[in-house]
Amino acid sequence: MSLEERMLEKERLAKAAGKASEYALSTLTNGAIEASMVMDHFRMAGDGDWMNHLSFCVRGISYVFDWLIHVLFALFIIELTREEVKEEIDQWTREFEEKWADKKLVKLERKKYHVWIHERIEDVEAQLKDVSNRRFPKLVDELLTMNFFTTKEIRHMCASLEETIVLRFELGWKVSVLNGEKPEKPPRRKKTDGHDTRRKEKMKVTEANDEV
Repeated sequence: MSLEERMLEKERLAKAAGKASEYALSTLTNGAIEASMVMDHFRMAGDGDWMNHLSFCVRGISYVFDWLIHVLFALFIIELTREEVKEEIDQWTREFEEKWADKKLVKLERKKYHVWIHERIEDVEAQLKDVSNRRFPKLVDELLTMNFFTTKEIRHMCASLEETIVLRFELGWKVSVLNGEKPEKPPRRKKTDGHDTRRKEKMKVTEANDEV
């Protein structure tokens, strides 16, 4: 069974675990009631009825055993392994980078000339090294210390990585720009028609005042 198949199977079990934990709580409650009944039975019954005593004891023990089985199932059997959590984090990171690049890369490209003129390759590479080798792995390690039962839980917690991933992407993009050829200087922005219209109106008012 592949890693992805194992994770899907554990997610299926996780849904069952919700019912299992509810059932475990219900069983514990019933077990406590049953234990109370057993104690009352021993206080009220005589010493001669051993078969009846045994029946009550077996029933009480079965409740406790059933409860333990469901608690173990709910808490331990379906927990995702460190390897599975790391795989899901890596997958989420790749998807987030791709989506972010699709939306923001065009805006970054407009800044190529500014980056080329004002940034120093040594400084940018040092920042990228710090983010890639220290900051990001530290955040991932913090996630790996947590207990997860579903991929949905992992992806929810991965939101804490977004800012660092964006910074790492931007720094990597800057390095590629600085290592490439000098970009063309962008053309000056043309003034808008609205601005020209206001300027002409202002000139007309000035001319009218001069005539007066």
